[in-house]
Amino acid sequence: MKVKIIFVMKHLVLALLICGGLYWLSMHRKGQGKDIPRRLGQFEKVSPNIVLIGNSVLRAGIDETMLSQLMNKRIFMASSNGSASVWWYLYIKNVVGEVCHKPEVAVIFFRDHYLTLPKFRTEGKFRKPLRMLSRPQEPLVEQLAYGKDVVPMVWARAEAKERLERRILKTAAKFVGVNKNVASDALANVLGESQMIPEFVTRQQLASEQVNDMRDLDFDACLSRSLLPHMISMLHEKGVKLVLVRCKRRRDTQNDGESIAVQEYMKQLSNYVRANDVSLIDFTHDDRLTLSHYGPGDHLNDEGKRVFTQMVAEKLAML
Repeated sequence: MKVKIIFVMKHLVLALLICGGLYWLSMHRKGQGKDIPRRLGQFEKVSPNIVLIGNSVLRAGIDETMLSQLMNKRIFMASSNGSASVWWYLYIKNVVGEVCHKPEVAVIFFRDHYLTLPKFRTEGKFRKPLRMLSRPQEPLVEQLAYGKDVVPMVWARAEAKERLERRILKTAAKFVGVNKNVASDALANVLGESQMIPEFVTRQQLASEQVNDMRDLDFDACLSRSLLPHMISMLHEKGVKLVLVRCKRRRDTQNDGESIAVQEYMKQLSNYVRANDVSLIDFTHDDRLTLSHYGPGDHLNDEGKRVFTQMVAEKLAML
């Protein structure tokens, strides 16, 4: 009896290992570069003079149509929720660098020191959009963002969880006879970020982005391990002017919201980009954006979007 139990257990373990391996491989390869053709098509369709690159802070802060009208330029907004420097680098390399029509200007919208932090937002749920925008070989990303610390099953679990949640939502929507998009919108309206206390969302954001190692705020030390020089060189090679826009955060509407370490980082960044023919626009201390212009966290509300779009148009027109 004992021998049979051991025999069965061994085969169960073996089956689990095989299934787990196949599952990992399918998750790892799924969607590799899948987003590139779509992104290229969107870009070529607009053939923009100016491309804006960023995350949801960009999407909540800029009215694409209004900016285009104010500047009399074709504007295209490229964003991914929660994206940071790795996604921006991949977009520049695999989309901007490969389109037939090159834009005149590429504008990256960022906050604080994340331009030189390649490991920021590269695991868990953030891994999938990176993989979908990656070529089969991305040596710089592997080296600078992951190195030897890649933990594949961390992001595989996150993707499996998201897939399960989508399946549950789709099944529930089908059961009650509504469109799954309607169900998704209903959940967002009830449980989404827009329904949270804005100050609470801000505390969540700041806690998740807390600097655990002060060396991350040493610009000179981080520069050589970042993707920033590579983004600059790629765009210069293509004849595209790079503009960096530092977005004002809800935190910055308060007195002394910005730490001394972040201020020093920005001084070093400013000196570096000036020496490399890159324009830096810093709205952190612009009083035209007040607390009343913010929705949840660092996202601007509709009036804030209007004001910020006007501010960006004015600055870009001066370059």
